[in-house]
Amino acid sequence: MDLVLVVHNVGSVQRLVDSARAAFAFDDVKMLVVTRPYGAAAQAGVPEAQKMAFKRNRGFMVLPELSDAVELLKPDRIYTVSWEHGRRVKTLEPGSGVTMVVVGATDPGLTKQETGVGEAVYPEWVSAPMGPVAEAAVVLMLLHSS
Repeated sequence: MDLVLVVHNVGSVQRLVDSARAAFAFDDVKMLVVTRPYGAAAQAGVPEAQKMAFKRNRGFMVLPELSDAVELLKPDRIYTVSWEHGRRVKTLEPGSGVTMVVVGATDPGLTKQETGVGEAVYPEWVSAPMGPVAEAAVVLMLLHSS
C-alpha cells in the first residue's frame, strides 16, 4: 500500500512540520504533498518539511491547488477528512495502488467543494473536531486497521 498525505491550505509552520512528522511516522506514507501553502508555512515550513522528507527518503511536493495533486498523482482512492461533511467510519480500505488522504490545515478544515475530490470521511468514535495533525494520524491508522 502506498499512501500520500496532502496537507491543504496551510499557513502555520508548526502545523506543517507536525503534519510531516505524523506522515513520516508511517512507513506506508511515501509522499507528503502541500497544496496552497501561504505565509510563514510557505516560507519556513515548506523547507523544514522538505528536509524531513529528504532525511527519511520520502517524496515531497508543493502544488498550488488540491486538484493539481489529484491530476498529477492519479490516486486509486482519495479520502478527504472532514468533521462537517464526512461519513463516520470505523475502518477504511486502501486502494490497490496509491491512496491519498487529504486534510485541511485551517479551521474549520476542508470546504464542501474540496471534500468532493474524494470520499469525505471522519472517525466514528470522535465527538469533536481534532485538528489536521490528529486527523491525519487517526485516518492513517484507520487505513492500517482494515
